[in-house]
Amino acid sequence: MRSFLLLYPPTLTLHLGKAFGIFWAIFQLGAFIGSVIALAINIRSGSLSAVATGTYVAFLIIILIGIASAFLVLGPHRIVREDGSLVKLRAKTSVSEEVKGIIAVFQDWRMLALVPMCFASNYFYSYQGAVNAHVFDGPTRALNATLEGAGAIVGALIIGFGVLDDNKLWHAKRRTRGYVGLAVVTALTIIIWSVALAWQVTFTRADLTDDNKINYHNANYRGKGALYFFFYFGDACYQALAYWIMSALTNDPFTLARFAGFYKAIQSAGAAGSFGMDAVNTPFLNEHVSSSFSHPISRM
Repeated sequence: MRSFLLLYPPTLTLHLGKAFGIFWAIFQLGAFIGSVIALAINIRSGSLSAVATGTYVAFLIIILIGIASAFLVLGPHRIVREDGSLVKLRAKTSVSEEVKGIIAVFQDWRMLALVPMCFASNYFYSYQGAVNAHVFDGPTRALNATLEGAGAIVGALIIGFGVLDDNKLWHAKRRTRGYVGLAVVTALTIIIWSVALAWQVTFTRADLTDDNKINYHNANYRGKGALYFFFYFGDACYQALAYWIMSALTNDPFTLARFAGFYKAIQSAGAAGSFGMDAVNTPFLNEHVSSSFSHPISRM
C-alpha cells in the first residue's frame, strides 16, 4: 500500500482513510480503464467479438507504464509522520521471527474477531459476476463492469476522505469515525442487497436464455446499471472499513503486513467457497441469500 506515496511530497503526512481511498481508487482505475476499452469494442460490434491486435498492444503499453511507475515509489525512510519522526524499517526479519509473528496473529483475539468480516469480503463476487454473465448481453456486461469500476473509485474516495479520515470538514476522534464508518457500511449493505433481492426474486437460472438477455437499450435495464454501480460502491466502503480497522490496531509495518496476509488468506477462502457454489449451478436466490448473510455487519 505504499505505491500511492509517489503522488505526494516526502514531507506530507497521509491519514489512514485518505491513504486507503487513494490506493483503492488507483487500484480500481486499471479495471475501470479495461472495462471502458471493452465497452467501446462491444458497443461498436454489438457482441463479444474477437479482440483486435491494437487492443492487446494498448493493454501491454499500460502494463509497461505501470511497471515503470514502481520505480517512482518513495522509500519509507523519506516519509515524515505528523510528529516529525521518520519511518524506520528493519532491513529484514529472520524465519523464526516470521513464524512467531504469524502464530501471534492467530492468537490475537482482535484479528480472530475479524474472521467473519474477512471471510465475507470477497464472497459476493461470484454471485454478482454470474448474474452479470447470465442476464445481460455482451455490451451491457461491459457497461456494468465500467459502472462497477466507477462505483469502486467513488466509494473509496468518499468513505476514505469523508468518513474515516480526520479532516477540516469532518473532525472527530478515531473511535467516533470508526463507529460512523461501521454505521455507513452497515446501512449501505442492507439497502443494496435488499434492492438486489427485490430484483432477484423475479427470475431464476431456468428463465435465462441467449434469446432474452437484457441490453442496456431495453426498458427492463432501468435501474440495473445503478445497482451494479452501488454493488462496488458498497464493496469499496466495506474494504476500506476492514483495512482501516486493521491499520488502527498497530503501527508496526511488519505486523500490519501479517494482518494483511491473514485478511487476504481468509478472504480467498471465502471467495473459493462462493465460486465453488456457483460452479455447480446453485440457484441464484440461494447464492444471493448466502452472499448477503455472509456479511457479518449486515446482521447487526
